[in-house]
Amino acid sequence: MSEKKAINKKRFLRMLDNRLRMFLPVLILIILCVTALILFLPDRETSSDLPSDLSTEASPSTAADEAEATPSEPETDSTQNPSESTQLEKSTGAGQESSEDLQTETPSESIPNVTETERVQESTADIPDETQPAPSAASGLTLPFDLGRGLTLTKIGSYTGLYMEDGSNEIIGNVLMIKVENTGDEYIQYAEIALNGDNGTGNFVLTTLFPGQSMIVLEKDRKTCDSGAEYRGASAGNVAVFSAVPGLCEDRLEIQALDGVINVTNISGSDIAGDVVIYYKNSRGDLLYGGITYRIRITGGLKNGEIRQIVADHFSVSGSTVMFVTCE
Repeated sequence: MSEKKAINKKRFLRMLDNRLRMFLPVLILIILCVTALILFLPDRETSSDLPSDLSTEASPSTAADEAEATPSEPETDSTQNPSESTQLEKSTGAGQESSEDLQTETPSESIPNVTETERVQESTADIPDETQPAPSAASGLTLPFDLGRGLTLTKIGSYTGLYMEDGSNEIIGNVLMIKVENTGDEYIQYAEIALNGDNGTGNFVLTTLFPGQSMIVLEKDRKTCDSGAEYRGASAGNVAVFSAVPGLCEDRLEIQALDGVINVTNISGSDIAGDVVIYYKNSRGDLLYGGITYRIRITGGLKNGEIRQIVADHFSVSGSTVMFVTCE
């Protein structure tokens, strides 16, 4: 009996040895493959580099969450006595837009006061073709009509489309509209226009209108253009002009405007210590749309060669125009 057990044990060991000899090369091959994968598989990294068209030195704008009282930008005409403003500012924190809508009362001292507010605003993008002004309403005025200070009223009509005057971009219909051209040689910073008609007075506010430019302005209280109403008088008041010709700081800054984003590079050869402020408006071709002017601010200056990228919610390449830039 014990001899039989010994024979069975030898058979088992021989079978086990054969199996091991059979699978050993396969096991060695698996170990080698795993070792090669560990040694030669490249490490995975997460890149936080900026887009290829921006220098790696670029850093986001440090837009301040603040309400400025009297920004030291272009001054108004000293012959006027403007009162207060309801200029709006949207500050979204570091790295984003400080958007201040130059609107809709009268300017105080220079650029109107800024009241901080939180508003979610849609980009204007393209102003669709159907929002083009309708034919002129009935008017007792002879157009073009001289409003004074180089401002000329060239059209009265109705407007259907985006209401941009308060930054809401709501769809409106049949709102009273005027078209104004700056036929003079003054750079208009601010003006109020009153249009007197059968059903009362329509009030309009425009900002940033340079010589030779024309602007569509919508009634500031969204008053409708009544069918058959006649308009018998118009006037411009509280006109403020820039004390110096506004420019783009082209000798100090390079500006690359994209949809919703503006890149600013300091090319001056030296540091810029003060804030950089960019002013822009809605436009279609050479025609400016809306009395409103938007501005975005880079706080804290720019080092020589530094790039800042700032969010400009209302800016679109096909529907916006940079009007002027200030750099202290």
